[in-house]
Amino acid sequence: MFAQRLRYLRKRSSLTQHELGHILNISTSSVGMYERGSREPSLNLLMDIAKYFDVSVDYLIGYDTSHLASSKEQKVFPKLSDKEVDVLLLKLEHPELFEHLLAASTEELEKIIKIIKIIRSE
Repeated sequence: MFAQRLRYLRKRSSLTQHELGHILNISTSSVGMYERGSREPSLNLLMDIAKYFDVSVDYLIGYDTSHLASSKEQKVFPKLSDKEVDVLLLKLEHPELFEHLLAASTEELEKIIKIIKIIRSE
């Protein structure tokens, strides 16, 4: 979860990996490894990231399951329902999933729904 949320927050702020690395005083490759999930930040760095993006550490690590990390996002999407914000944030965090869904045929979508139901029933 941390990897996806860091990538989402960085892109939402229109920052490159290099720029974020400079802001956090870490290398560009470290930012890339965090976003790929192949490396995890120290607690101090995690707190710095949360402070910079004005989100909670709980949000960054996926413990906070509420749909918004901060009041800032509320202001960005003031006319959307909570459900719509959830979908938008999910789309921003997993764009490849939505690309596949948009390209899927009706039969493929029905199969995807069946698979999700099977996964949820476990």
